[in-house]
Amino acid sequence: MAIELGWHHLGTDAMRPPKNMSDLQAMQFRNIERTWLVLFVYDRSISLQTGKPWMIEISSYLKSVSNWYLHPLEMANDRLLCAFVSLRLITSSHFEMMTTRYAQQQRHETSRYRSTLRMVDEAIFDWQKRWTETVSERGEDCHAFLIPFYGSYARLLLYTSSLRESIKLRDIVTTVDTEAIWNSYSSALDMLQLVSEPSASQLVYYAQDSIHVMVAYAAVFLIKLLLSAPTYMRTEMELPALDSIRNAANVFKNLQAPAGTSCALQAAFLHKVFIKHESRMERRTSLRLHVPAALAAPAAPLASVDPAINRPTPAHAQTMQRPNINPAYNDQNTFPDPSIYDIDFADDEAWASLFADAGFNIGQGAFMSPT
Repeated sequence: MAIELGWHHLGTDAMRPPKNMSDLQAMQFRNIERTWLVLFVYDRSISLQTGKPWMIEISSYLKSVSNWYLHPLEMANDRLLCAFVSLRLITSSHFEMMTTRYAQQQRHETSRYRSTLRMVDEAIFDWQKRWTETVSERGEDCHAFLIPFYGSYARLLLYTSSLRESIKLRDIVTTVDTEAIWNSYSSALDMLQLVSEPSASQLVYYAQDSIHVMVAYAAVFLIKLLLSAPTYMRTEMELPALDSIRNAANVFKNLQAPAGTSCALQAAFLHKVFIKHESRMERRTSLRLHVPAALAAPAAPLASVDPAINRPTPAHAQTMQRPNINPAYNDQNTFPDPSIYDIDFADDEAWASLFADAGFNIGQGAFMSPT
């Protein structure tokens, strides 16, 4: 309908505001622009999450809206809206670039492909820095939470897409791209730490369902990583990951939301995920005690990492220290822990069954009400 009304021509002579508008006309035209920007954000968000084609073309008008909020008729949410449009422009153009044939060929040239990932990562970081400062000028706590949260989620999507296509984490003869794994891991951790901050507790109570799905996805990724990563990496990541899941679960539980609401279902899901993985750890420890000594091998040495792009550490992630791991460490000499689970990272059916048991439908991106 918006396209039929010609809103996609915004910024051109066919859709310019009339001269000498009245205040009412100016507000009406501003609302048309605002609605079109919201539609673009939703269109690209749905496309990114589902893989379905988008409907709204990127125009010169959309590319120029980063300062759209600077207007006498600015509303409280306009800055956040401009931020989301800017992020969707990054994820649309850059993620499309990552899926081109040229980029796919670069996967076999590790250094070039990693440089491409870093370029996109840097664009997301710059976006997050700029818009965190911009929305903070208005003292909007909710918006100051959403900017780093969505930035971390965008980074998580960026690096998990790389992992899914390029490696099999449980294959110990494969060279593992630990830089991509670490960036995915730290992004998921940042998301859970953000919702666990005291200042965010009341914000997440009123959060949209999409926020809850992203929180659940971060927890899903961390558990997938812990169950499929090489032993030397899991050793570094397991306790911080479980702490973040447990803390987030407690935050949602302490909100005491009514049964059946997103907060209540989120609390139950995160708690089940935490308890189930603790049980796996106990069984893994028990199995390890029965491994013959001749088969035991020392943990793999952690080689130095190639210098990554230097940048400030987000306040909510300053307590995390990056393990001293090589971006492309070959795990051939590491004997894996005995495990009751051996699921390939890309085995969607197996993961869907595992997390459905904890109360989350991965395919639908929705919590499952207890029966």
